[in-house]
This record gives sequence, C-alpha cells and structure tokens, in this order.
Amino acid sequence: MSKKENIKKITNYLVENYKDYILFISLIENEENNSIFEDDCIDFLIITNEINYKLNQEIIQAINKNINFYNVGIFFTSRTETTNCNCLNYLAMQELYLVQKDFTKSLYQNPNFTYFIEENILKNVLLTICLADISKIINKVFNFDNILDKKSEQNELIKIVYYALKKYFISKNIIPTDIKQCFKILEEIASIKLDLDIEKILNKELTSIDDLEKLKKYCFNVAEYLLNQLNERNYIQSASQDIRVKTNDVTYKVRAGGLIEYQDKFLFVKMGLGSYWCVPGGHLEWFENSEDAVIREVEEETKMPVEVKNLFLLHENFYFNVKNQKFHEMCFYYLLKPRNEQNIIENQIREEFDKEKKDVLEFKWFTKEEIKNLDIKPTIIKEMILNNKIYTMNHEIKRNIND
Repeated sequence: MSKKENIKKITNYLVENYKDYILFISLIENEENNSIFEDDCIDFLIITNEINYKLNQEIIQAINKNINFYNVGIFFTSRTETTNCNCLNYLAMQELYLVQKDFTKSLYQNPNFTYFIEENILKNVLLTICLADISKIINKVFNFDNILDKKSEQNELIKIVYYALKKYFISKNIIPTDIKQCFKILEEIASIKLDLDIEKILNKELTSIDDLEKLKKYCFNVAEYLLNQLNERNYIQSASQDIRVKTNDVTYKVRAGGLIEYQDKFLFVKMGLGSYWCVPGGHLEWFENSEDAVIREVEEETKMPVEVKNLFLLHENFYFNVKNQKFHEMCFYYLLKPRNEQNIIENQIREEFDKEKKDVLEFKWFTKEEIKNLDIKPTIIKEMILNNKIYTMNHEIKRNIND
C-alpha cells in the first residue's frame, strides 16, 4: 500500500472511530529527522479536546496496527494548547503535509469535525515561519566563516534554505516534490541558480573555499529574494499574533469588546489622555473565537474574572486614525457579568505596560443616567444601553468613513 493510501486509510479510520474526540488531524513530514530523500515516515499530529492518555494509547495501537512498511510518528496536543500556539503548534506547522492537498481540503468540509483550519490561515502561519527561517539563513551565512565544522554546517544551511523556499512555494499553491525540484522552481521564477552539486552539499563533501563561498552567496540571495517577496505582499508582521492585515493604505482588524454590567451599573475605560470612554477589549488572535477573545482581553485589562451573558452587537466600523490612516474593523461586543463578587474592581486609575508601551487606564462604573452625558465610542453602545438593546443581538454598519 502506498504512503498516500496509508495516510487516507488511517485518517478515515480515526475520523470514523474517534470523531467526538479528535478535532483535527494534521499530516506532517518529518524531514528534519530523516534524510530529505527518504519517504518511509508518516507523522500525525492529533488535536483533541483534552489530553486523555488511555484513549491516546488506544489510538497509537490502532495506527500502528493499520500501517505497514512505514515509520510512524504520533504527536498529541490539546485544543487549549493549540489555541495558545496560534492555530497549530510549531512542530505541525514546520512541515505541514500539503502534498496531500486535495485530501486534507476534504477534511475541512467533513461535518464530523468541530474544529477546522482554513487554508488562508495556514498560509499566513507558513509565511510567518518562513520569515523565521530567513533570519536563520542570514545569521548562518554571516557566521559561516567562524564555524570550525564547515562540513556539518553546509548541510544545515542548504536544508534551512529548502524549508524556507518550500513554505513560501506552498503558500503560493506550488508543491515541490523534493529539494532538487524546489531549487529548480526557484531558478525558473527568480533566475537564482545553485551552481553546485546538491548531493555533495547534503553529504558534506564541499571542501574548496570557492565552493563554500558559492554556497554562502546562493543562500544569501535566496534569503534576500524571499524577504523581498514577503515585503511586497505585506506578509511581514510584528511578533503579535493579532488578526491584523495591512495593505498599502488600509488596515483590516478584528476585535472583541466587553460591556460589563453589575448592579445596574456599567464599566467603561478611558485610555491615556483620551476624552472618550469605551468598553474594555482587544484584538482577536489567529484562530481564536470572539467569545474566548473577549474574556481574555477583558480579564487582562480589568484583572476581574468575567463570563459572557450574550453577544449584543456586531459592529462594522470604517475610520481614519489621528495619522489619517484608513481602518476597516469588525468588532464583536458582548454583554458580560463578573464571575464572582469578591473580585469586583473599584473606580481606579492605573498604569499598564503592553508591548513595552505605557498606558494610563481609568476604569469607572456608570449608571444609565450618568451614561446620558458621557462621550462613548462607538456611539452605538450608548444608544443601545439607553434603549435596552443590549440583551438582544444587533448588527450595525458605519457606512460613512467620515463620521
């Protein structure tokens, strides 16, 4: 049975027998632990609702029983751990097995899966890792002359270049089958040629200074090419995992805000020297749902445990900031309540440090009567409180960017 048939067989088996336990199965290539030319290893990453060691052992036995002639690696992680690591953990995203693209795509559409990963999110994460690989390449090239064991280093250098290129190509729907084809594709689209024998590099057989200089130059040119490609397409982002997509003149972002109600009062926050009040909240992270995000952000800001009562507003906002930059924002507003009375915060002003920036936050509880004279952004929040519309779902579109 071929590798592809084995993968399909075991994945179907897991879907049919553990559909309430397994949320997503990622197929990954274990290239870093095996020769690039070997094709005898199948690795599974299995994401579960929670870690259950008894079931894990049962699944391991079932996989080993159903797959012959291949070395099998099985990795388990929980949904919570996966969310915290931005969709998929680093191990899975290192070499996501998109060669089986048509098959994995059908998994996304399988109704048995309660947890799925959209292709565009996969691509974003692939490109983020590609950027990390570019940094590794540049560091290795600049430090190459200081390394005593140049035989070992030439192998590592060309492998990192291959991994970086492969991630970039996969994000563009180009699937190289091996390292040779990968470099051939690069030569065709970017005219960057490896004028050396790949097998010699992988077998650590380059010895002449001229050949090592050629290798260094080639690797640096690849890193420079990839960096330019990512810059042109605005893929390079900060270390933040916030959902924030930038084009030339518009930034798109997704946020969640929490209106906390307690004893007929509502909590608002004023940031810095701003003249208006708003509800606590912040950006969603990639593959984080809005309900989890609002609880995370509000608890981080208020230091008060909260729980969701209901979603009361989906707000589509278009605006210019103080630097006259355009923003397109989607915000989910939830009505929240304190989880217990022991941790209710008082009216207060405090300093907060976020990403090395200092903010002054003022928290204050207001009655409905006091809210009438309050400057609140967005203004629809104020209207909804005063008109008792915060207990049902509403959808508001800000149609004029100049408002």
